[in-house]
Amino acid sequence: MNFATWFRRLVEGEQPRSIYVRRDVVDHDHIRRWFENQGLKVDGGMHCTIAYSRRPILWSMVPPRKDTIVERGHRMGRLGSDGALVMFIDTRPGLGLHGEWLRFMHAGASYDFDSYRPHITICYQPKVKVADIKPYPGIFELGPQIYETIK
Repeated sequence: MNFATWFRRLVEGEQPRSIYVRRDVVDHDHIRRWFENQGLKVDGGMHCTIAYSRRPILWSMVPPRKDTIVERGHRMGRLGSDGALVMFIDTRPGLGLHGEWLRFMHAGASYDFDSYRPHITICYQPKVKVADIKPYPGIFELGPQIYETIK
């Protein structure tokens, strides 16, 4: 982050805020059906979290991306203490979704986990065996970045 730009924006009145950034899955009906046909109860709206920072940052330092991107899931796994069943998204360090996450880290955002692993949460069904679930085989579209303040 350029300190002079950051300081100027503070002087101009912008206040740092916590930030939650996600990209919603545009064509989620196909993915939902894929997992429901495997016996899962798919939870809520499908999205990929890009950043979740309780530490306030200047949002203008990381303008939202308005583009859509095409991604592919590559394997299933579990994340978090609640055992969320997730589909990891194939991305290389520093590129794609991982590169988007790095933009927020460079702007001073915090991150509460060991590493960023882009994924779509499918459900919270701890008794389901990960090995029994096949990831969605096709590509899918993620919409523009959506910014929200963490409450």
